[in-house]
Amino acid sequence: MARATDAHSSEGRAAQQAADFICLRGVSLVYGEGADQTLAVDRLDLSMSRGELVAIVGPSGCGKSTLMKLVSGLTNSTTGLVEVRGRRVVEPVEGVGMAFQNPLLMPWRTTLRNVTLPLEVIPNPKDGLRRDRAWRDGRARDLLGSVGLSGFEDKYPWQLSGGMQQRANLCRAIIHAPEILLLDEPFGALDTFTREDLWLAMQRLWMEQKFTSMLVTHDLQEAAFLADRIYVMSGRPGRIIQEQEISFSRPRSLELLADPDFTALVSQLRRIVAEARVQ
Repeated sequence: MARATDAHSSEGRAAQQAADFICLRGVSLVYGEGADQTLAVDRLDLSMSRGELVAIVGPSGCGKSTLMKLVSGLTNSTTGLVEVRGRRVVEPVEGVGMAFQNPLLMPWRTTLRNVTLPLEVIPNPKDGLRRDRAWRDGRARDLLGSVGLSGFEDKYPWQLSGGMQQRANLCRAIIHAPEILLLDEPFGALDTFTREDLWLAMQRLWMEQKFTSMLVTHDLQEAAFLADRIYVMSGRPGRIIQEQEISFSRPRSLELLADPDFTALVSQLRRIVAEARVQ
């Protein structure tokens, strides 16, 4: 991305900071030691603007989930630089929400209590109200309502469908208003119709809250439907081999899936990923 040439321009500095909200430069990660070493990702270069939704796609085992660990600070790179908010990442990053393929809802807590959990345990809430149970419950009810779960607040996970559990999982991931939301195959275990419904729910939450989000997915339609930009990774060791801007206007409806330009984009991505599998 282009950098501002006027170092004294406050406007230029603001644009720079926004463009480099998340930045990886020359990042490699080696697992293991000696003869058991595995190069997981190799010389990754990637950047994300504040408020951007970026999708990461590529063959299985290419390091997509490793990339999320690097951004969140759960894993440190072997070489290269990982920065979030202009600071080098050397420990777990604050203000991050995460959602995975398995919702991991606690079976002994109701839907409402699962969603409020981050506000109960977060060490440094942004304001004192977050320690107030009535405020937490109201916030959770509003989020659950926004994803179609009004009336299910007192149900337990085993009383919810897989799609409902994943909706609750998304609400739990963003209830503490994280600046960054990391999504690792969150809709991968769902049927097509439920998955598409959740794309719409995810888009609505993102448009309302404008968190910066990284979505790891094998579903190329999902990536093209949700993302502002897509990075394609090669087979292991994972490298960025393609960066694709997505220009479809928002909000996007499911009718987009039949649009010729959309289907052409998905076909192009499929060819790139297929070629990456055999490299």
